[in-house]
Amino acid sequence: MFLLAIMSVLIITTAAATLKPLGISVNSAADMAIQLEVLLGSYAKYIFAFGFISAAFSSLIVNAVIGGGLLSDGLGLGKSMDEKMPKVFTILILLIGMGISVYVSSDIGNAVYSLILAQASSMLAVPLIAIGLLLIANRKDVMGKYKNTIFQNILAIIGFVLICVLVYIMYSKLLGYFTDSIL
Repeated sequence: MFLLAIMSVLIITTAAATLKPLGISVNSAADMAIQLEVLLGSYAKYIFAFGFISAAFSSLIVNAVIGGGLLSDGLGLGKSMDEKMPKVFTILILLIGMGISVYVSSDIGNAVYSLILAQASSMLAVPLIAIGLLLIANRKDVMGKYKNTIFQNILAIIGFVLICVLVYIMYSKLLGYFTDSIL
C-alpha cells in the first residue's frame, strides 16, 4: 500500500507541476495526456488512452470477479469460479457498474465526474473492510495463535480512526467540488 501511495503521489505531483504552470485544467483524458507530449509528441494522447483503458479494464474485471466470488461464497451459493453463481454475481456487478456509469455520465454530461464518483465510491467500503478485518483478526477460532494482541488492536483502532478522518475529508472536498462544478 505504501509503494502504491508513493507512486500515486509522484504521478499527481508531476502532473500538477506540468499542467498548472501551463494553465491547463483537466476536463478530459486528452488534457491529462498533455504532460506526456514532451516525451511522446503527437502520439501522447493515444498512448495515454491505451494505458488508461488497460488500467481501467484490468481493475474492472479483477474486482468484479473477486466481488462476485466473495458475494456468492458469503451467501453460501458457491465458492469457485467453476460454479454458476459466482459467474452470475460477477456479471451482475459488471452490469450494475455499467448502468451507474452510463447514468452518471448522461445525467451530468461529463465523463470526468463519472470517473471521480466511481473512484470516490470505492472509499465508502474502506472503513467497513477495516472493521471486518479487525473483527476477524480478533477471533481465536479463525486466527488461532495469530490472534491480535492488545497492542495490535490499539494500532488497528488508530489506523481505523485515521481512515475515517481521511474518508470524511475526501467526501467533504468531493461534495464541494461537485456543488461548485455542477451548480
